[in-house]
Order: sequence, then structure tokens, then C-alpha cells
Amino acid sequence: MVEAGRRAEEQMQHYLKRAFAEDPNVRGLNDVRVQRSGETAQMDHLVIHRFGIVIIESKSVSTAVRVNANGEWERKLGSDWRGMPSPIRQARRQAELLKRLLTDHKTALLDRIVLGMIQSGFTNMALDVVVAVSDHGSIRRPRPRDYPEVVKADQVTDWIRKRLAKYRKMTAALNLSLSDLNEAPRTFGEREVTRIAAFLHSRDKDPFETVAEKAGHDAFAATTVPSVRCRECDGGIRFIDYRHGLHYHFRCRACDAIEAIKVACPRCGKRVRLSRKGRDFSILCNDCDVRVPYFSDTLD
Repeated sequence: MVEAGRRAEEQMQHYLKRAFAEDPNVRGLNDVRVQRSGETAQMDHLVIHRFGIVIIESKSVSTAVRVNANGEWERKLGSDWRGMPSPIRQARRQAELLKRLLTDHKTALLDRIVLGMIQSGFTNMALDVVVAVSDHGSIRRPRPRDYPEVVKADQVTDWIRKRLAKYRKMTAALNLSLSDLNEAPRTFGEREVTRIAAFLHSRDKDPFETVAEKAGHDAFAATTVPSVRCRECDGGIRFIDYRHGLHYHFRCRACDAIEAIKVACPRCGKRVRLSRKGRDFSILCNDCDVRVPYFSDTLD
């Protein structure tokens, strides 16, 4: 499962890089994890553009997925269909947390205008979600036009381009009429796009920043990152496991889904390993002589 998920994310990363790497108004981030007020959002891919952000949720599907008229998802396993959490709802929850985080820091992220006033914040930012299903999987819908935000991975970049074209048309229309003012997204400058991307990248590299700020300590405050919910079932509590010949990884107690753990030294930013003592796990960087509490398994 982990290997298939990794391949799906790498495939999507390849498509995004090929499509937008040379566009100065688009920035891309992969495997982003941010925190705010004790909540965590983990996003497979972010595309930051002149009108807002697209959250892309990659789903590894070797057979088929289907969505019914009530928005309920199922995955085909052999000859059976098994229910699964809605990745659309999952991405929308991530979007809500992301917007709140950006709003918290709008003074630093957005350019100022006349008399030192801040431009309109992130309220009218375009914030889209799209679910990318593996190229070799299939999607079944109630009707052909239902759930347009669910597409095959190789169609995602075209989907994004169409959204950007729509937003350009909407903002251009404001030059002629103000009737669409409430519908059109705000427009970010190139520096703002770069600033937002750099901010989210920095938050992802330092998972202790939010905890440290809240506690009033520095980045090496002795605190434990709380247990996080499973990304697959959005309910089960994950613990750290190391069986089956893998490196340390999260495993869900409810649905048994597993996910690789990627950690970096909060001082030098290099990818480092976890150190275990009993049920407590720490980030250990021998180069910087740094050990930072990371996770504690508290359940039997």
C-alpha cells in the first residue's frame, strides 16, 4: 500500500513539474504537512497560483473506485466493493485549515497598498480541491458530469489550466462590470505567490513551529507531537510500527493503513532518522547534536 501510494504521488509530481515548472506565476509543493492550533493537515500536492491554491489528493487505484449520488465512496477489491472515506471531504477539511493558517499570517504574506493598508486577505482566494486517481484505475460516477473534481492523474494539469482560464476571464470581466465582484477570486502578485509558497514550505520543514510558538519556546521546546488521525479512515489513531521489513511508519489501529514517516532536523533541515526509547520517539541529528521529541505511543 505504501509503495503504491508513493508511486501515485511521484507520478502526479512528474505531471505537475512538466506542466508548470517554467510558469513564473505558479509554484508547486509536494507532501506538505502543516499545523495550526493542534490540528494537522497533510496534503499530497499544492499548486499555488495567481488566484489561489489547488489541493491535489493522489489516490492509488489499481482497479476502480466509484462514487454514488450521496457522495459515498467505494473501492473495488477483487470482486468485492468496500467503503472508503471520501477524499473530496478530506481535501476540503485540509483546505479550511490551510485558509485559516494563511489568514493568521496575512500581514507578513501580502503586499501593502497606499497608506500602509493590507490588501484584501484570503477570504476571496480561489481554493480548489481535485482528486487524482491513478492512470491505470477507473472512476465510476452516477452520471458522466458528476464529481468533476475527480479525474485521472494525467488529466489534472488540464483541469488546473481550465480553472486558471476561468479565473482570468472572471477577473477581466471586472473591468467592464462589477456585478461579478462577489464571485471573482482575488488576484495575488508574483511576489505574493512566491512568498506564500515559501511560507508553506517552511512550515512543512519544521513540524514543531506551531507547537513552539504556542508554548512561547524556541523550536527545540521539549514537547510531544500529539497522536494524529489516520489519513485513510480519518478516525483511527495511528501508532508507529516497524514490522514487515519497513522503516518506521505510522499504522492505523482502526483500518490498518500504513504511511511512511519523513522527518527533518529542525536546525539544518536534513532528512534524519527517528530514535526510539520505549514508547517515545525523537528526531535525532548527529551532525547538529540535536534530539527533539516527536511522537509518543500512549495506547496499548
